[in-house]
Amino acid sequence: MNWDDLRMFVVLAREKTMAAASRRLGVDQTTVACRLRALEEALGAVLFERGEGRLQLTSFGSRALERVGRIEEDVVGIVRSAEGEAQTVRGVVRLTSVAAMHSEYLVHHLPDLYARHRDLVIDLVDSDANLNIARHEADVAIRASRPESGDFIIRKLTVIGFAVY
Repeated sequence: MNWDDLRMFVVLAREKTMAAASRRLGVDQTTVACRLRALEEALGAVLFERGEGRLQLTSFGSRALERVGRIEEDVVGIVRSAEGEAQTVRGVVRLTSVAAMHSEYLVHHLPDLYARHRDLVIDLVDSDANLNIARHEADVAIRASRPESGDFIIRKLTVIGFAVY
Protein backbone atom coordinates (compact mmCIF):
# COMPACT_ATOMS: atom_id res chain seq x y z
CA MET A 1 0.00 0.00 0.00
CA ASN A 2 1.35 3.41 -0.76
CA TRP A 3 0.80 6.79 0.87
CA ASP A 4 -0.49 8.39 -2.35
CA ASP A 5 -3.42 5.96 -2.40
CA LEU A 6 -4.21 6.75 1.24
CA ARG A 7 -3.91 10.48 0.55
CA MET A 8 -6.31 10.07 -2.37
CA PHE A 9 -8.72 8.24 -0.03
CA VAL A 10 -8.60 11.16 2.44
CA VAL A 11 -9.29 13.68 -0.33
CA LEU A 12 -12.19 11.57 -1.64
CA ALA A 13 -13.68 11.35 1.85
CA ARG A 14 -13.46 15.13 2.26
CA GLU A 15 -14.65 16.10 -1.21
CA LYS A 16 -17.43 13.45 -1.47
CA THR A 17 -17.31 13.25 -5.29
CA MET A 18 -14.84 11.87 -7.82
CA ALA A 19 -14.94 15.13 -9.79
CA ALA A 20 -14.08 17.32 -6.81
CA ALA A 21 -11.35 14.93 -5.64
CA SER A 22 -9.80 14.76 -9.10
CA ARG A 23 -9.70 18.58 -9.27
CA ARG A 24 -8.12 18.78 -5.81
CA LEU A 25 -5.54 16.11 -6.68
CA GLY A 26 -4.87 17.47 -10.16
CA VAL A 27 -5.53 14.12 -11.86
CA ASP A 28 -8.19 12.65 -14.14
CA GLN A 29 -11.40 11.21 -12.63
CA THR A 30 -10.63 7.80 -14.11
CA THR A 31 -7.28 7.82 -12.29
CA VAL A 32 -9.04 8.48 -8.99
CA ALA A 33 -11.58 5.74 -9.67
CA CYS A 34 -8.88 3.21 -10.63
CA ARG A 35 -6.78 4.02 -7.57
CA LEU A 36 -9.79 3.75 -5.28
CA ARG A 37 -10.67 0.38 -6.79
CA ALA A 38 -7.06 -0.82 -6.36
CA LEU A 39 -6.97 0.41 -2.73
CA GLU A 40 -10.24 -1.36 -1.90
CA GLU A 41 -8.94 -4.54 -3.53
CA ALA A 42 -5.65 -4.32 -1.59
CA LEU A 43 -7.58 -3.84 1.68
CA GLY A 44 -10.20 -6.44 0.83
CA ALA A 45 -12.90 -4.06 2.01
CA VAL A 46 -15.23 -1.41 0.58
CA LEU A 47 -14.44 2.15 1.68
CA PHE A 48 -17.36 4.02 0.06
CA GLU A 49 -20.95 3.41 -0.88
CA ARG A 50 -21.62 5.01 -4.24
CA GLY A 51 -24.93 6.65 -5.00
CA GLU A 52 -26.23 9.61 -7.01
CA GLY A 53 -22.68 10.75 -7.86
CA ARG A 54 -21.72 11.14 -4.22
CA LEU A 55 -19.54 8.95 -2.06
CA GLN A 56 -20.59 7.94 1.44
CA LEU A 57 -18.08 6.30 3.78
CA THR A 58 -18.89 2.76 4.88
CA SER A 59 -18.44 1.94 8.56
CA PHE A 60 -15.06 0.42 7.67
CA GLY A 61 -14.27 3.54 5.59
CA SER A 62 -15.00 5.77 8.62
CA ARG A 63 -12.68 3.74 10.84
CA ALA A 64 -10.01 3.71 8.13
CA LEU A 65 -10.35 7.48 7.63
CA GLU A 66 -9.78 8.07 11.34
CA ARG A 67 -6.54 6.07 11.23
CA VAL A 68 -5.38 7.54 7.93
CA GLY A 69 -6.07 11.02 9.36
CA ARG A 70 -3.55 10.28 12.12
CA ILE A 71 -1.06 9.05 9.51
CA GLU A 72 -1.63 12.25 7.52
CA GLU A 73 -0.89 14.34 10.62
CA ASP A 74 2.31 12.36 11.18
CA VAL A 75 3.39 12.80 7.55
CA VAL A 76 2.72 16.55 7.70
CA GLY A 77 4.70 16.68 10.96
CA ILE A 78 7.63 14.89 9.34
CA VAL A 79 7.59 17.29 6.40
CA ARG A 80 7.47 20.34 8.69
CA SER A 81 10.25 18.92 10.82
CA ALA A 82 12.39 18.31 7.74
CA GLU A 83 11.75 21.85 6.53
CA GLY A 84 12.81 23.13 9.95
CA GLU A 85 15.95 21.00 9.85
CA ALA A 86 16.86 22.30 6.43
CA GLN A 87 16.60 25.87 7.71
CA THR A 88 18.56 25.19 10.89
CA VAL A 89 22.16 26.32 10.92
CA ARG A 90 24.21 23.99 13.10
CA GLY A 91 27.61 22.47 13.58
CA VAL A 92 31.15 23.72 13.94
CA VAL A 93 32.51 26.27 11.48
CA ARG A 94 36.27 26.89 11.53
CA LEU A 95 36.81 30.53 10.63
CA THR A 96 40.33 31.80 10.06
CA SER A 97 41.52 35.37 9.82
CA VAL A 98 44.25 37.55 11.24
CA ALA A 99 44.10 38.10 15.01
CA ALA A 100 43.22 41.79 14.65
CA MET A 101 40.08 40.89 12.67
CA HIS A 102 39.00 38.48 15.41
CA SER A 103 39.58 40.79 18.33
CA GLU A 104 38.42 44.03 16.72
CA TYR A 105 35.43 42.85 14.75
CA LEU A 106 34.34 39.20 14.81
CA VAL A 107 34.10 38.59 18.56
CA HIS A 108 31.79 41.59 18.91
CA HIS A 109 29.33 40.07 16.40
CA LEU A 110 29.36 36.49 17.69
CA PRO A 111 26.69 37.02 20.39
CA ASP A 112 24.17 38.15 17.74
CA LEU A 113 25.09 35.22 15.51
CA TYR A 114 24.73 32.74 18.38
CA ALA A 115 21.38 34.26 19.34
CA ARG A 116 20.05 33.58 15.82
CA HIS A 117 21.69 30.15 15.45
CA ARG A 118 21.84 28.40 18.81
CA ASP A 119 23.25 25.15 17.38
CA LEU A 120 26.17 26.88 15.65
CA VAL A 121 29.72 26.86 17.03
CA ILE A 122 32.40 29.13 15.57
CA ASP A 123 35.97 27.93 16.00
CA LEU A 124 38.14 31.02 15.48
CA VAL A 125 41.63 30.28 14.14
CA ASP A 126 44.06 33.22 14.33
CA SER A 127 46.42 32.75 11.41
CA ASP A 128 48.05 34.69 8.60
CA ALA A 129 48.68 31.40 6.77
CA ASN A 130 46.40 30.27 3.98
CA LEU A 131 44.91 27.22 5.66
CA ASN A 132 43.75 24.39 3.42
CA ILE A 133 39.96 24.32 3.17
CA ALA A 134 40.00 21.00 1.27
CA ARG A 135 41.75 19.36 4.26
CA HIS A 136 39.28 21.03 6.66
CA GLU A 137 41.94 23.19 8.28
CA ALA A 138 39.31 25.95 7.89
CA ASP A 139 35.76 26.31 6.52
CA VAL A 140 35.78 30.07 6.05
CA ALA A 141 38.77 32.35 5.58
CA ILE A 142 38.76 36.13 5.85
CA ARG A 143 41.79 37.53 4.06
CA ALA A 144 43.03 40.90 2.83
CA SER A 145 43.76 39.49 -0.64
CA ARG A 146 42.30 36.99 -3.09
CA PRO A 147 43.68 33.46 -3.08
CA GLU A 148 46.00 32.77 -6.02
CA SER A 149 44.52 29.32 -6.72
CA GLY A 150 41.67 27.05 -5.72
CA ASP A 151 37.96 26.73 -6.39
CA PHE A 152 36.44 29.05 -3.77
CA ILE A 153 33.33 31.14 -3.35
CA ILE A 154 34.73 34.61 -2.82
CA ARG A 155 32.89 37.68 -1.51
CA LYS A 156 34.24 41.16 -0.90
CA LEU A 157 33.26 42.05 2.67
CA THR A 158 34.49 45.61 3.04
CA VAL A 159 37.15 48.17 2.18
CA ILE A 160 39.74 48.65 4.92
CA GLY A 161 41.77 51.82 5.13
CA PHE A 162 45.42 51.79 6.24
CA ALA A 163 47.66 54.60 7.38
CA VAL A 164 51.32 54.84 8.33
CA TYR A 165 52.10 56.49 11.67
